[in-house]
Amino acid sequence: MARPLVRVSTSLLLLLGVTAAASRAEAYVQYRGSNGVPWSWPGTTCLPVVAYPHAFTRMPIEEVSAAAMNAAAAWSAGQTSCTYLGLSMTLSDEPGPVAIPVAEG
Repeated sequence: MARPLVRVSTSLLLLLGVTAAASRAEAYVQYRGSNGVPWSWPGTTCLPVVAYPHAFTRMPIEEVSAAAMNAAAAWSAGQTSCTYLGLSMTLSDEPGPVAIPVAEG
């Protein structure tokens, strides 16, 4: 009977150690100003987003367009109670910008 008690005690100690060592959870913020302060959109309730469905060659344009529009709606205040922002989606006929990776460091 002592064996299960040792396992439970060990598990609880491990859980306590992992929890105590965890850092504070924060929202992801990609951009920071030169002063280190995260960017925000004070007073803004709607963000424009441009999708380039023609840049996706492995899916029909109609499916990419529908996915982009539905994603914007799903992450907007009308359907998500955890935000005040709305995403205004525009579909472009342009080929889209080229993303160039930048090494972090």
